[in-house]
Amino acid sequence: MKNRILIIDDDLDLCEVLKESFEDEGYDVSHVQSGLTGQKELIRNTYDYLILDIKIPGLNGFDILGWLKDTGKKIRIIVLTGMPLRGEISEIDTPQNSHKMQLLEHADAVFNKPYNLDTLLTTLKSLADH
Repeated sequence: MKNRILIIDDDLDLCEVLKESFEDEGYDVSHVQSGLTGQKELIRNTYDYLILDIKIPGLNGFDILGWLKDTGKKIRIIVLTGMPLRGEISEIDTPQNSHKMQLLEHADAVFNKPYNLDTLLTTLKSLADH
């Protein structure tokens, strides 16, 4: 059976590029453009991997990460975001930022946009090997 990937990102062009690239590698790929739709999709179906943007409509990526952590759902998570997360969040020490950093630790990998597609594919394959 093919490994299944869900992409939650509101950038439709990016989703199409990722979908085509992942399908070329043999993955079964679905994508949605909002956090709430993504959450519903994760409840209805089983996925091996989640490609998640942080700034998405409805539930944001941090909300999704927190929900996944609370549910204990087993899924490999790669965060793709235009936000310079690690540096920007950790520079300001507040309880909210500390919570965001803890949620990011739930992800298996974090990529800032723009990212290298080959590196992303290599990371995805390495997660499959673990």
